[in-house]
Amino acid sequence: MERTLNFAEESLDRNGVWIDCFTLMPDHTHLIVSSGRDSVTIGNWVKAFKAQIARKEFWWQRGFFDHVIRGDESRSEKWAYIRENPVRAGLVGHSDDWPYSAAFDPCSGGRIL
Repeated sequence: MERTLNFAEESLDRNGVWIDCFTLMPDHTHLIVSSGRDSVTIGNWVKAFKAQIARKEFWWQRGFFDHVIRGDESRSEKWAYIRENPVRAGLVGHSDDWPYSAAFDPCSGGRIL
């Protein structure tokens, strides 16, 4: 979790990609990210994310699945779905009990979850 938080904190300056929120699962992860014009490609960013987070602890699948979110309502719906993933998997009774999720304030960059 610590490597993920460190990567999230440095991602905007290093890659031009902002991590809005994420949930780490035992066999996969969900992220909502935003990028600017001068950002690296999403493919290069995912490669950097996998390299930083894995460090021989995870075996990542080749490639990734991405989806463009349009509008704030859709984003909040996606985040609610992502947050409930550990509950649906039977890992916790409530999403607040899952310690491997985080969301960040877009203004301050501080962690809000």
